[in-house]
Amino acid sequence: MLTLTNCVRCVVSNCEFHDKKKEGLFIRIMGEKSKDNLIERCTFWDHTFEGENGGEAIRIGNSDVSGCWFNTTVRYCHFRNLKGDPESVSIKSCGNVLENNIHEECDANVTIRHGGFNKIRNNVFIGSGGIIVCGEGNEITGNYHKNNNNENDKRRPLVLWKGNVETDPCFDSDGKPVVKRPTTHTMSMLVQRIIS
Repeated sequence: MLTLTNCVRCVVSNCEFHDKKKEGLFIRIMGEKSKDNLIERCTFWDHTFEGENGGEAIRIGNSDVSGCWFNTTVRYCHFRNLKGDPESVSIKSCGNVLENNIHEECDANVTIRHGGFNKIRNNVFIGSGGIIVCGEGNEITGNYHKNNNNENDKRRPLVLWKGNVETDPCFDSDGKPVVKRPTTHTMSMLVQRIIS
């Protein structure tokens, strides 16, 4: 596992992460000072941990810092045969961009779990696996889905979760992220803007 804690402008490029059967992530970006990191042209495959949680390919942020602006970009990566977690990429921070990636036969979704103002654009999803979105100000544009059989509600091409509050406490009255999340991990927020 690669962990970046409070890193600024780190680049992870042209790397391979594969064949993991135990709990744990391939890449974890954490710490409220993390900013402007880049993951590009990496390949992630065969994460087959059989537990219910704890096997994402990438986690950007965590619940306690979900109001922080990480501004991480994940681009031109290939995700294949990921089954170690319901989420292949878990976003728990603000201002991140996932673009031009290929997700192939992943029994997992790209999920904006907490945070907001993230962009998921121009990605290709082949087979099962899609996008789940909650939070404010997110933009989902230009993604392509092929051969998703829609038999499992949790793996549909696009799922929007409304959540249980009207105003996300991760943001102040001007819509600016706060540093720390003042709510519990289980709270999902109202999606205010989705473009598909």
